[in-house]
Amino acid sequence: MNKKIMITILIIITITISSITIFSITYSTTNLENVKNEDSLQNEENVEITSILDKINQDKIKNDNSEKKYIPIDREWTTIGPFEIDRTQYVLGEKIFININNMPENMKGELKITKIINATHGKIYKNIQFDGSQKQVSKIYVGIYPSVPAGFCNSEDIVGDWIIVFSGTELVSHKFKITEVIVPGLEDSFEPVC
Repeated sequence: MNKKIMITILIIITITISSITIFSITYSTTNLENVKNEDSLQNEENVEITSILDKINQDKIKNDNSEKKYIPIDREWTTIGPFEIDRTQYVLGEKIFININNMPENMKGELKITKIINATHGKIYKNIQFDGSQKQVSKIYVGIYPSVPAGFCNSEDIVGDWIIVFSGTELVSHKFKITEVIVPGLEDSFEPVC
């Protein structure tokens, strides 16, 4: 009887050790594959990051050697009623930042961002509705790029004098200028579209 118990215990121990060994090998192989996959993903991310950093460095060198060098100017923040506009001069690719603070509930209208053509005519690029009785965003960012729907085919159509009209209010308009300098790295964004 004692022999049967010993043989049974040995078989159980052998099966248990075999199972643990198989589990350990499977677990190690799976972990090794996961580590390899993580390394592969990290390498892809590193290549992508390196590529982006190389492009930034190339754009910086190009900007430093350019006759029309891009140097961001400080924000001026002109206040017109509840609207604050960050600058009066932009380069191609810079966004116009407009903050809205404490708009009266009875104020409603439309921001008309317009390129000045001459003393009596302008060409609207974008309309933005505002309504003090509605909860709305307090910050607006507008990028001006060539656009077929807006009728601005290339950078030459964008460069020049602009105005923001606060239609539906008695607020004075805000004039600004866009120069021909392009933010480094955004040259492709100003290729002709029509």
